[in-house]
Amino acid sequence: MRRILLALALTLSVVGGIPAAHAYGGPLGIDHRLAYDNAGIWKRTYQVDLAYCEALCTLVAASLEGGQTRFGRTLWQSVDAMTFSSLAAQGLKM
Repeated sequence: MRRILLALALTLSVVGGIPAAHAYGGPLGIDHRLAYDNAGIWKRTYQVDLAYCEALCTLVAASLEGGQTRFGRTLWQSVDAMTFSSLAAQGLKM
């Protein structure tokens, strides 16, 4: 009997919560549209520069650390993953 009541309560809470989950407001009203912002840290060129800097720093750190230590192997795996994913993404764009 307890399981049936628990299942009924769960079902009612889920079904009762569906109308509150609006696409524009979310269930708690925290989702809302923001104006386009291309200034400051949100500027696209800064984001691209950060990605290039991250790749360069990882490559330099992997070269300096080598592949003999645990950290060095992790860095080289990161370089391999970045290389493979960028080549795959460019290849799939064609």
